[in-house]
Amino acid sequence: MFVITLFANCKKENNPTNPSQLSPESIHQSVGGNTVASASTISQTKTANRFNWNGNPYMNLWEKEGAQYVSANDNSFAYSKKLSPGRSFLSLMLQDFRFDLPANATIGGITVLVQRFKKGKGSITDYFASLYRSGSGFYNPLPYGVRWTDPTNYPDEETEVSYYQSGIGTSSFGCQPAPVGCPSYQWTPAMINNPDFGVRIDTYAPVGGSLIVYYDMVTITVQYSSPEVIQ
Repeated sequence: MFVITLFANCKKENNPTNPSQLSPESIHQSVGGNTVASASTISQTKTANRFNWNGNPYMNLWEKEGAQYVSANDNSFAYSKKLSPGRSFLSLMLQDFRFDLPANATIGGITVLVQRFKKGKGSITDYFASLYRSGSGFYNPLPYGVRWTDPTNYPDEETEVSYYQSGIGTSSFGCQPAPVGCPSYQWTPAMINNPDFGVRIDTYAPVGGSLIVYYDMVTITVQYSSPEVIQ
């Protein structure tokens, strides 16, 4: 960058700028011959391509199942068999969201939106919900990040519920007694781009009567920042 100062009948203004006073959008760095602008915030929203683990009897309480039933808000539902009080715990596991986040992205936050309702005299709530990442052996996939608990009863009419966690924070998993406490977590593009990444939602058994649980569209939105390279 060349700066030319003219002295012909004019006075140079003394107006230095402290870099700390610049907006992030105005700060650029030179890396490897390219100009790298400040990171911009972007998001990707995806739906699942895999519905539950095959052959797991704990998850075999579905009358109608398949990723296609939770990939659009089209009144075509995945729904359970009739769940009985005290012994029917429904589990929904969705994976293979096919994100394609840049390898150098920094994850800002992850939001899960779920459209759901129930039909029947009883009431039912979440036991827990959590995101999953690829693991190994028996622990594949592996719960990671924050474990959500929602005490709200599933409504009688379709309603959207949201779950959110930051890209980095204190984990709900692997906690030890004080003074050790809970470990930290940090989501990376590699974790989220992996087909094993997904969300699991487990319910308590119904209370006060039998019912059927319905799920419509389920999405995951990942907010991330990625340096913009200007050639």
